[in-house]
Amino acid sequence: MTTVTLGTGLGVLIGARITERMKTTAFMALGLVDGLLGVQMALKTEQLLIPMLSLLIGGLIGEALKLEERLNALGQRLSGGKGQFTEGFIATSLLFCVGAMTVLGALEEGLKGTFKIFALKSALDGVAAIAFASTFGWGVGLSAVTILLVQGGLTLSAGLVQPFLTPQVVAEVSATGGLILLALAVQLLDIKRMPIASFLPALLLPLFLVPLFAAFAH
Repeated sequence: MTTVTLGTGLGVLIGARITERMKTTAFMALGLVDGLLGVQMALKTEQLLIPMLSLLIGGLIGEALKLEERLNALGQRLSGGKGQFTEGFIATSLLFCVGAMTVLGALEEGLKGTFKIFALKSALDGVAAIAFASTFGWGVGLSAVTILLVQGGLTLSAGLVQPFLTPQVVAEVSATGGLILLALAVQLLDIKRMPIASFLPALLLPLFLVPLFAAFAH
């Protein structure tokens, strides 16, 4: 979390010194990177119906809760209407919190009291925060709150959640997050506006869908 906060501050300072044309090019570059990362994550699925249903049901839940409008409104207030606050927050929250390294690091710290995985992850997150914040601004810094809630929650409850965070569940959550990153890439590349925030509830659904599919398979 600390490296993300420091990286964001440094990235914002760098971003203030580059031209709008350079920022536009950076948006395109990050869009391509998001797309590649999204494909890599999405291919981890072992059952395509799970991320598909997660996005469908999660998207409907997100629309009912008006997550996109509320997150955009929060971004406008916090950023003073400058930059792409929501995109930066969602992109880096997914990048920093969805994946095997987050789960394994939390379980390692919670169960064994060591943090080798988190130490490496923190360094990687800090470098990524600099790159994203130079383009997206302070929205990247808000992802530090997501990291605190997700990683901290998993670490504190490691003994309780370990039986539920099976490799298949982690793979399907990662695949679902990858598809959301693909949607973000479509938006960053100026192809089509997507309700990215509305899809966020989808990340929780594999926790229920994976056991459900397993039960029907027997």
